[in-house]
Amino acid sequence: MVLLEELGLRLERLEYHVREELNKAASRRMVVLHPLKNPGELDKWLDDLNSNSKVVIPCAYVVPSLKHVEVDDKFQFERLGYFVADKDSTPENLIFNRTVTLCDSFGKAWK
Repeated sequence: MVLLEELGLRLERLEYHVREELNKAASRRMVVLHPLKNPGELDKWLDDLNSNSKVVIPCAYVVPSLKHVEVDDKFQFERLGYFVADKDSTPENLIFNRTVTLCDSFGKAWK
Protein backbone atom coordinates (compact mmCIF):
# COMPACT_ATOMS: atom_id res chain seq x y z
CA MET A 1 0.00 0.00 0.00
CA VAL A 2 1.20 3.49 -0.78
CA LEU A 3 0.06 6.02 1.82
CA LEU A 4 2.09 9.20 1.49
CA GLU A 5 -0.04 11.26 3.85
CA GLU A 6 0.52 8.69 6.58
CA LEU A 7 4.27 9.15 6.23
CA GLY A 8 3.85 12.90 6.62
CA LEU A 9 5.36 13.56 3.20
CA ARG A 10 4.66 16.76 1.32
CA LEU A 11 6.18 16.39 -2.10
CA GLU A 12 6.38 18.83 -4.95
CA ARG A 13 7.03 16.02 -7.37
CA LEU A 14 7.08 12.27 -7.10
CA GLU A 15 8.10 9.84 -9.78
CA TYR A 16 7.27 6.25 -9.06
CA HIS A 17 7.89 3.63 -11.71
CA VAL A 18 5.59 0.63 -11.46
CA ARG A 19 5.61 -2.25 -13.88
CA GLU A 20 1.96 -3.02 -13.45
CA GLU A 21 -1.20 -1.04 -12.93
CA LEU A 22 -2.19 -0.46 -9.30
CA ASN A 23 -5.70 -1.01 -7.98
CA LYS A 24 -7.41 1.46 -5.68
CA ALA A 25 -8.32 0.17 -2.22
CA ALA A 26 -9.52 1.41 1.15
CA SER A 27 -7.92 0.70 4.48
CA ARG A 28 -9.61 0.63 7.87
CA ARG A 29 -7.39 0.99 10.92
CA MET A 30 -8.75 0.14 14.34
CA VAL A 31 -6.93 1.13 17.52
CA VAL A 32 -7.65 1.03 21.25
CA LEU A 33 -11.33 1.74 21.87
CA HIS A 34 -10.91 2.58 25.56
CA PRO A 35 -7.77 4.39 26.76
CA LEU A 36 -8.37 3.15 30.32
CA LYS A 37 -7.26 -0.25 31.54
CA ASN A 38 -10.67 -0.98 33.08
CA PRO A 39 -13.39 1.13 31.44
CA GLY A 40 -16.02 -0.48 33.69
CA GLU A 41 -14.70 1.58 36.60
CA LEU A 42 -16.33 4.69 35.15
CA ASP A 43 -19.98 5.49 35.75
CA LYS A 44 -20.31 6.75 32.18
CA TRP A 45 -17.85 4.52 30.34
CA LEU A 46 -19.37 5.48 26.97
CA ASP A 47 -18.04 9.01 27.52
CA ASP A 48 -14.51 7.60 27.53
CA LEU A 49 -14.55 6.05 24.05
CA ASN A 50 -11.61 6.89 21.81
CA SER A 51 -13.15 8.93 18.98
CA ASN A 52 -10.12 8.07 16.82
CA SER A 53 -10.45 4.30 17.29
CA LYS A 54 -11.40 3.78 13.63
CA VAL A 55 -9.53 5.57 10.87
CA VAL A 56 -10.57 4.99 7.26
CA ILE A 57 -8.06 5.69 4.51
CA PRO A 58 -10.20 5.74 1.36
CA CYS A 59 -7.43 6.14 -1.21
CA ALA A 60 -4.69 3.53 -1.02
CA TYR A 61 -3.21 1.45 -3.82
CA VAL A 62 -2.43 -2.25 -4.03
CA VAL A 63 -0.92 -4.52 -6.68
CA PRO A 64 -3.28 -6.17 -9.21
CA SER A 65 -2.75 -9.64 -7.75
CA LEU A 66 -4.92 -8.57 -4.78
CA LYS A 67 -7.91 -7.81 -6.99
CA HIS A 68 -9.47 -11.23 -6.45
CA VAL A 69 -8.95 -11.68 -2.72
CA GLU A 70 -11.39 -13.71 -0.68
CA VAL A 71 -13.01 -12.58 2.56
CA ASP A 72 -10.65 -13.12 5.52
CA ASP A 73 -7.54 -13.52 3.32
CA LYS A 74 -4.60 -12.20 5.32
CA PHE A 75 -1.66 -10.06 4.17
CA GLN A 76 1.31 -8.16 5.48
CA PHE A 77 1.63 -4.80 3.78
CA GLU A 78 5.22 -3.70 3.97
CA ARG A 79 5.96 -1.24 6.79
CA LEU A 80 2.25 -0.89 7.62
CA GLY A 81 1.16 -4.05 9.42
CA TYR A 82 -1.04 -7.08 8.96
CA PHE A 83 -4.37 -6.74 7.19
CA VAL A 84 -7.38 -8.92 6.40
CA ALA A 85 -9.75 -8.60 3.44
CA ASP A 86 -13.07 -7.19 4.65
CA LYS A 87 -16.42 -8.90 4.03
CA ASP A 88 -17.52 -5.75 2.15
CA SER A 89 -14.58 -6.02 -0.26
CA THR A 90 -15.23 -6.55 -3.99
CA PRO A 91 -12.84 -6.60 -6.98
CA GLU A 92 -14.00 -3.05 -7.78
CA ASN A 93 -13.91 -1.82 -4.17
CA LEU A 94 -11.13 -3.48 -2.19
CA ILE A 95 -11.23 -2.99 1.59
CA PHE A 96 -8.55 -4.18 4.00
CA ASN A 97 -8.78 -3.99 7.79
CA ARG A 98 -5.57 -3.68 9.80
CA THR A 99 -5.37 -6.37 12.46
CA VAL A 100 -1.86 -5.79 13.85
CA THR A 101 0.61 -2.93 13.47
CA LEU A 102 4.27 -3.69 12.97
CA CYS A 103 5.34 -1.38 15.79
CA ASP A 104 2.37 -1.54 18.12
CA SER A 105 2.09 0.98 20.94
CA PHE A 106 -0.95 -0.82 22.39
CA GLY A 107 0.80 -1.41 25.72
CA LYS A 108 1.59 2.30 26.07
CA ALA A 109 -2.13 3.07 26.13
CA TRP A 110 -2.41 1.30 29.48
CA LYS A 111 0.23 3.44 31.22
